[in-house]
Amino acid sequence: MRLGRTLLMATLALGAAHGYGQTIAFDEQKAGEGPAGWTCALTGQGKPGVWTVSRDETAPSSPQVLAQADGDTTSYRFPHCVLDSVTARDVDLSVRFKPISGREDQAGGLVWRYRDKDNYYVVRANALESNVVMYKLENGKRSDLDPVGAGPRAYGKKAEVPSGAWSELRVVVRGSLASVSLNGEKLFDVEDRTFTEGGKVGIWTKADSVTHFDDFTVAAKVASLLGEDEAYLWESRHTSTVPEIDGTVDPVWETAKPLLVTVREAFGGNNPVTVELRALNTDVALYVLARWPDATKSDMRDPYVWSSATNANERPSHPDDQFALEFPMSGEFDISMLTTEHEYEADVWHWKAGRGNAVGWVDDKRHIISQTPVPKARSYELGGHGTVYVARLMDGGTASYRLIEPPKVRGEDVVDSFRQGQPSDSLADVRGKGTHDGDAWTLEMSRRFDTGHDDDTVIDPSKEMVCAIAVLNDELYWRHSVSPRIRLRFR
Repeated sequence: MRLGRTLLMATLALGAAHGYGQTIAFDEQKAGEGPAGWTCALTGQGKPGVWTVSRDETAPSSPQVLAQADGDTTSYRFPHCVLDSVTARDVDLSVRFKPISGREDQAGGLVWRYRDKDNYYVVRANALESNVVMYKLENGKRSDLDPVGAGPRAYGKKAEVPSGAWSELRVVVRGSLASVSLNGEKLFDVEDRTFTEGGKVGIWTKADSVTHFDDFTVAAKVASLLGEDEAYLWESRHTSTVPEIDGTVDPVWETAKPLLVTVREAFGGNNPVTVELRALNTDVALYVLARWPDATKSDMRDPYVWSSATNANERPSHPDDQFALEFPMSGEFDISMLTTEHEYEADVWHWKAGRGNAVGWVDDKRHIISQTPVPKARSYELGGHGTVYVARLMDGGTASYRLIEPPKVRGEDVVDSFRQGQPSDSLADVRGKGTHDGDAWTLEMSRRFDTGHDDDTVIDPSKEMVCAIAVLNDELYWRHSVSPRIRLRFR
């Protein structure tokens, strides 16, 4: 049951985040100590609070919780803890909480866009007052924020918040709008523009509230994690000398301005990797250079491996290194495919070290992202947030590789399971070759601005284009690293 719940919560977080998702249940931390990876502080007066990882067999994911155990009755006292690892602007936050005791208050809350102990947003549920209210703490002063359409001094909304029992509080933040829910029921929206930049996220209590917390879930877009001010501008320089697409850096590349782009894991937002991009163009074609670190060269995908136990070739799963460059074709382009907010179609140049690279070709593909069924799409249920249909379609024609049958007799211990050849039609639009020097990949790709095929986007060098990149080092499917949006401008 624990594994199933963990997978469910991870899916929920990923669907809401379109990039980053994490659920913290405190079960891996040491009981009796403060929460590892969190910073605890106090707004107001009184004692700072006692935050410890404690046992609670009633917890939704037992046996451990995070507890604020100090019952100091100072009224203007707000002990809180913020998560060290996440700074984000737009987030989907939730926490399960159980009010234990308190004569002044029995409260549990969520914090976001946290600058410091005196500046942040908070929404809290209170068992003694039977209500849910959103505040801002600005320079240490607390002000309640009225729900949209409720009129002044509405003071949140009445709601049943049981003492001694578990409830779930949630807030979804997009821009200046925050939507608040309790136990799956939406209560109200609040609009406020006091704090517009990203900040930390966390949990909160008030006065003498002794409260237990479990299953703290945070989800955020990768772009939000990186910061709205991190907008990459990639410049392509015109050239009359074209580079040879062979994975080596010709002198002409020195005329191209380098751009360093940070990619992060699409699920988790961790392990940042720096990718160097350069771009050149002629009057009719775009040339791309990408370099990124990778300590291991993986240039076979699912090869045949001889098994002495079965006296036959087997084909265990083994990823090859990959790189993708994506351009919008229609709809509202997003860096994530698991989005319930947008529908779009994208043109994808998908280089694969273990397939087309040997013969110098890149898979030319389309991605179609929809909230309604589309042909050849796979559906993804996003933990109650909706269903996304994702179609990954190869362009028309013959690919540069095909799967072959395993050898019937023993030869080499490891044998390529693909046979390479020349692609045809629209699958012959993108040239590409990568080389590995033991520490990093260097990849060159090229394509005509207008291929004449309906399944490709037309690149117009008179206009700025939006794009994004993805890197997969020994990874499969969703375990990849993505960039924020990149603006490609032609000089």
